[in-house]
Amino acid sequence: MKRILILIILLLSCAANLCNAQSDTSKCKILSYGIRAGFNASTRIGTDGLSQNLYHWRHSFNVGATLDVRKSKRFLGRTGIYYTEKGYNEYPNKYTQLNYLEMPLLAVFQFTIWKKIKFEMQSGMFFAYGVGGRWNTTVPYPLFDEESDYINFDNHRWVELPSFKATDWSPAAYKRSDIGVNFGLGINVSYYYIGASYDISLGHEHRNSNYCYMIDLGYTFRLCNVKILHP
Repeated sequence: MKRILILIILLLSCAANLCNAQSDTSKCKILSYGIRAGFNASTRIGTDGLSQNLYHWRHSFNVGATLDVRKSKRFLGRTGIYYTEKGYNEYPNKYTQLNYLEMPLLAVFQFTIWKKIKFEMQSGMFFAYGVGGRWNTTVPYPLFDEESDYINFDNHRWVELPSFKATDWSPAAYKRSDIGVNFGLGINVSYYYIGASYDISLGHEHRNSNYCYMIDLGYTFRLCNVKILHP
């Protein structure tokens, strides 16, 4: 968790240093940066046809920082870094938690509704790297019969395993790297932001995808002109 906070702080610091650069209106683009935090609802949709009955929603959170590069009055590019928790539940009592550092690469169309209220639509890709998480499963638990040395495997016990690391019980269950697409809508009221987006994983294990709905609140700290040297 400390590494994640350090990365977010470094991203904000770099953006702040850029905003203090000398401006040149003939060779500059407008940058803005902000923070985001919100709610996740994710699940897994497979190719077996029964997955709708097997996998259920898992609720978690995301937190991160964004950096926008405005190309024109209505178009901008957006990136940043998020710490986000995804996964899914399987009843009874079975779950998978997948924690990622995620970087979006988005194109955003934005227009003014009224005065300082702007509506936006975004689409693009994201890249993610697994940094933690747990999943649980049942394994046979050998019990010796009281009257003999016969081993009974009928009883099972729950074990909790790391999502991205191999253990004595099993190899790594999930790939660390992930890639996917993102679509979303948002509203900016002055420097305040509220938005909803939808992630679809394209690189998940066993040809199954992790779907994630996100609702975010945020704040944009400032706009600034930054000198960018053109070739």
